[in-house]
Amino acid sequence: MELEECVADKLLWDQVALDHTLKIDDDSIKVFLPSLYIKN
Repeated sequence: MELEECVADKLLWDQVALDHTLKIDDDSIKVFLPSLYIKN
């Protein structure tokens, strides 16, 4: 796998994680948002 593919795959999964986290209706999960945004 080429580097570009690896980076694109990681960014895709980071975005998926962020999207799912934003759908959770629980304020306690908000402590994880900064780390998810930093990765993107």
